[in-house]
Amino acid sequence: MSPQTRAIAETPPGVHVDSTQLGKTIHFIQLDGGPHAVLLIHGLAGNVFEVMHVARSLHQQGYTVRIPVLPGHGQSVAELAQTRWQDWYQAAEHHFEALCAGHAHVSVAGLCLGALLSLQLAARQSTRVASVVAMSTTLAYDGPAIPWYSFLLPLVLYTPLRRFWSYKEGGNYGIKNQGMRKRMSEKMGERSRVAYSRTPAESIREMRSLMRSTKRRLRDISAPTLILHAREDNVASPRNAHYLARRLGSSHVEKLILEDCYHVITVDNQKGLVASEAGRFIGERAAASPVPPCPGSGQPPRQTVNHAGLMLPLGTQIGAF
Repeated sequence: MSPQTRAIAETPPGVHVDSTQLGKTIHFIQLDGGPHAVLLIHGLAGNVFEVMHVARSLHQQGYTVRIPVLPGHGQSVAELAQTRWQDWYQAAEHHFEALCAGHAHVSVAGLCLGALLSLQLAARQSTRVASVVAMSTTLAYDGPAIPWYSFLLPLVLYTPLRRFWSYKEGGNYGIKNQGMRKRMSEKMGERSRVAYSRTPAESIREMRSLMRSTKRRLRDISAPTLILHAREDNVASPRNAHYLARRLGSSHVEKLILEDCYHVITVDNQKGLVASEAGRFIGERAAASPVPPCPGSGQPPRQTVNHAGLMLPLGTQIGAF
């Protein structure tokens, strides 16, 4: 059996990978399940792998799960530096529309940057988002890992100096579990599909702009929202979770503060609890107060191409997390 044939034979059913350059630029991964879909969005300078445990758990609970690779991610740090937060949002909205086209209901969930994009979607698509799961929501960089001199960042972010500065990942990488931290550090790089080894100043500037925009839209969110945040989050302190809970326009908000992880809660010590709570909340809110079906539901999802059988290296990386 040839390596390519073996790759096709070993591909799990229900996995879709959309790629304009097969084997090079991955646009999304989809786990096909039931009529309730979840758009699951990764964090800044991360990738699909950091939310894969949650995706698998939701899939096992019967949901269809789509994880987009945001523009500038999964390619290179240089590519990330060229993208704007509007590019990230437009990509998220595109995948949300694709899920709506083929599924009765769509919930949104995300980590860090992904949480902000989920909240933006919920504010702009208020009658169409079934529920929101906001994980490690970053409305301010105020965790203990943020350097004391961060108040000087505007001198870099809003001047030509930003072209010469970037935030280099180091220390604990936002992960408390030492084994997972080691595995993450080994996979980081300038051109990593798992996580970049540094975040360019341009991207931090865009993230701060997205934070401000999201804060202004919180009252527009009516979808039930679950907030998951670590007490020891070293990037965004629990004040972010408390602020979010107070400002949301939703009539149903739940908040859970985790006691044994850092920022990347989707791969850390309590990733199982994160995944189970996300599934529980989405299911309970769907049963308690169902939203009208998405317009166009029942039609085939747009631009979904089944190339998974040709992507054994990608599948291997997914399995590692």
